[in-house]
This record gives sequence, structure tokens and C-alpha cells, in this order.
Amino acid sequence: MATYKYFNGTNELKNVYFEGRKQFGQPVDFVPVWTGSSWTKNYVPVERTVRYKSNPSKHICDTRCMFAKGRTMNCECSCGGKNHGNGGFQATAA
Repeated sequence: MATYKYFNGTNELKNVYFEGRKQFGQPVDFVPVWTGSSWTKNYVPVERTVRYKSNPSKHICDTRCMFAKGRTMNCECSCGGKNHGNGGFQATAA
């Protein structure tokens, strides 16, 4: 059975929930903080969904994964979906 991984940029998300048709989740390394009146939730929108195969081949990433397109992508490479679709991003100096 395949598992789904959710990303915002290169950050993997956990605790994903739906709000209408939109998805939101927390970064994997996020630690809730007590602010005095409530816990911070820090949810960000899901930008990509990657369907990770249950028995992946874990091959080295190539252009098929770096330039993958679509809202939901299939993965079985060693990056676990982290690199999928990131080949098209351009960085600019501020």
C-alpha cells in the first residue's frame, strides 16, 4: 500500500488536515510552543502531494523527479519525494 507525503517547498509536512478543498500541515521539525494563552499551531498550505510506493526501488533522483509536474506525483526514488518538482524553482537575490 502506498503512503502519501505532503510538502511545502522542500519541507515535509505532518498532521495534514483539509479545510474545504485546501490542505494544511505542520513542518516535520515544528515543535509546538506555549505562548501563555494557547499553543501555536503553525500550519502552512500543502503545495505538493507525493504518492510514495510501498516497495520503492530507491534509485538516484534524475530529471524525471526534479522536473515532475502536477498536484500529486508518484515517487520511488531515494529522496522520498523531497526533490519532486523542485527543478523548476528559480532563486532570485533580494
